Amino acid sequence: MVRIALACLAVLASASAAFPATFTVAPDGTGDFPTIQAALDASASGDVVELADGVFTGDGNRDLDFLGKALTLRSLGGPAACAIDCEGSETDQHRGIVFQNDEGPGSVVEGVTIMHGWVDAYGGTYGGGIYCADDASPTIRNCVLHKNQAAYGGGMCGGAYSEISGCAFVENEAVRGGGLGRSPHATITGCSFTGNLGTYGGGIYIRSSCSPTLTDCLFEGNEASHSGGALHIEQHCNPVLRRCTLTGNSSPIGGAFDVSIECAPILHNCTLSGNSCAYTGTVSCYEYCVLTFENTIIAHEVEGQAVSCYDSEVALLCCDLYGNAGGDWVGYVADQLGSDGNICEDPLFCGDENPSAPYSLHNSSPCAPAYNPSCGLVGAWDVGCCATSVAETSWGAVKATYAP
Repeated sequence: MVRIALACLAVLASASAAFPATFTVAPDGTGDFPTIQAALDASASGDVVELADGVFTGDGNRDLDFLGKALTLRSLGGPAACAIDCEGSETDQHRGIVFQNDEGPGSVVEGVTIMHGWVDAYGGTYGGGIYCADDASPTIRNCVLHKNQAAYGGGMCGGAYSEISGCAFVENEAVRGGGLGRSPHATITGCSFTGNLGTYGGGIYIRSSCSPTLTDCLFEGNEASHSGGALHIEQHCNPVLRRCTLTGNSSPIGGAFDVSIECAPILHNCTLSGNSCAYTGTVSCYEYCVLTFENTIIAHEVEGQAVSCYDSEVALLCCDLYGNAGGDWVGYVADQLGSDGNICEDPLFCGDENPSAPYSLHNSSPCAPAYNPSCGLVGAWDVGCCATSVAETSWGAVKATYAP
């Protein structure tokens, strides 16, 4: 009987250990553990560490390490209610989170703002807000990376196959990749990059045999002092952008993005508008690159021509290049207007008629599917407003219409 009882206890203990646990941490030290790191240390793979609303500061709540565990760190109230303030500075450097032990997609950060991370911007350091080693590929969901700084990837850097979705990279700064850098094969979905600064790549820096995929992303108001206002892409990289919007970005070379050294980016259904480039074009490419644009709009660029390339190949299919300050179908792309569905017509953005979707199309747009059936939708946004038609009439006809 004793042996049976001991065996039962062992089975119960094993079963209990198999169930994931949820631990809570609060900024004032209450909860199951006094700090976030203490909770991560005590947790096992499959567990959840849940953060109460408020701002977490100080040691134990920054420079966080998952220690290779497949666990979830999430907030109760979302990124607007919960923040990790790294309180980093030039003399007191700290990050938010570090992944350096082969973490995979089961290591999750969700619903947290990470701000004021600082690692030496000119010392070759990586990831001011979140750093991922090359062998780590965590999942980052619904997070805000705000005002972090590093040499590579001010907001986040690294992670071979990281999955990043619904995140906002805001006002981060780096020499390479103000918002995001060195995430070679990341899947980036529904993210926004706003007001980030870099020398190369205000929003994202992509380099060395990489192939990230970006879907439904917004790049707005990013700036690069050398090249690639939104993205800088170089050295054998083949990124794919789908339904992305690039607007208000600026750089002396490649106001929206620049590409160099045997890269082959592909853009599907993207919209580029309102970007600025002093010396080349909205898109700049050189040194044996191959660019493919499908169903993409480049329109109303403030400064620079639509596409500026040399020693490269550019193929455009069902694209609209229109109203760009430095020229539309000029240079390398001059001979493609009128073929393969390419046009030069005002895309008729909704603008103030649909403030929540200013780059959506009037229903009479030449980029709308109804007016371009051979190509379908051109650009990242579908029809979002209706052009009002006005018919001539007389006062007598109006009175007759409404007369009793």
